[in-house]
Amino acid sequence: MSIGSALNAALSGLAASSRAAATVSSNVANAMTEGYARRELALSARSVGDSGSGVRIDGERRIIDTALLADRRAADARAGAAAMNEAAIGRIAAAIGTPDEDGSLSERVARFEAALVAAAGRPEDEGRLGRVLDAAGALAGGLNGIAAAITREREEADRSIAGQVERLNTALEQVHMLNRDILRLQSGGQSSAALEDQRQSVIDAVADILPLRQMDRPGGAVVLYTHGGVMLLEARPARIGFEPAAVIDPQMSIANGALSGLSVNGRAVAAGAATLGSGTLAAAFDLRDNLAPQALGWVDGLAQDLVQRFAGPAADPSLPPGAAGLFTDAGAALAPDPAAGLAGRIAINSLVDPAAGGALWRLRDGLGAAAPGPAGHAAG
Repeated sequence: MSIGSALNAALSGLAASSRAAATVSSNVANAMTEGYARRELALSARSVGDSGSGVRIDGERRIIDTALLADRRAADARAGAAAMNEAAIGRIAAAIGTPDEDGSLSERVARFEAALVAAAGRPEDEGRLGRVLDAAGALAGGLNGIAAAITREREEADRSIAGQVERLNTALEQVHMLNRDILRLQSGGQSSAALEDQRQSVIDAVADILPLRQMDRPGGAVVLYTHGGVMLLEARPARIGFEPAAVIDPQMSIANGALSGLSVNGRAVAAGAATLGSGTLAAAFDLRDNLAPQALGWVDGLAQDLVQRFAGPAADPSLPPGAAGLFTDAGAALAPDPAAGLAGRIAINSLVDPAAGGALWRLRDGLGAAAPGPAGHAAG
């Protein structure tokens, strides 16, 4: 070996050592940087034909455990979904309240029962009859409030879906642009590690929405698809579609077409966890279309029981068949198959409300009575 070849080999080794030290420094400095992946220097032997012997720097490699990265993104998605459900269910539970809480549904029922018992003991006392009316109104108002809280959760979930879809579309476009830039750099023999870090950060930022699955392609590009195999980014980013509702009423559902589903490039896709994975997007659809309607159904069941109990002949013999009792469906008698949202429509019959032209004595003598009966009559 000539002295020149020896010097070239030594210089290449020094250059490699210097580059390796810079790589280690970068790894240490960016240990807490979001999206940064540890680098390793790729080296190979340089043959005599490659301008002399020594060490050749082939570039830097990002060291990524793809399985661990996928698991972490899936965990982020599950955590986001759990947090969304917990917050929504917590707000609904707060609207219902606990039995020991003033103003809770249980407390309103107990107050109404107590007012009925007190009025039955002194039916001639209009003050006690007035307290029955107040307690009944408070109970109906409590049911109205719970129904409104559940509807707000559905509307919030619908708005959340719209926001998440916008974030996803933006992220897919950004990843597509980064794919293109990474391909250009790698084809020119330049390092694309910084852009790959940036791309990982973009994908990680939407990992709570759905755990995107990633497949590497030659040249440094990645393909993204959902848990259920719906392709979101290949040669071009897919366009995810969703139309938010201005307002939501209890009768609106995805089944009857009143609420929007999800589409990819104009084609409808299932919005459940089987397709999207266990992220906040699937959780928002589940809250809007399943959990909240189920909760409303339970409260509607209580409202229906109240309306029926006070409309039957056992509760008020003065009522003609089919007439509304003390509790009504927005002022009307209950239909055989009431529409969803009865808890939000339940109201006191105006016949017993002096403020609406009614009279308190009908609580004692019956809503169908033509005139007041004996003051001590307690069978109404």
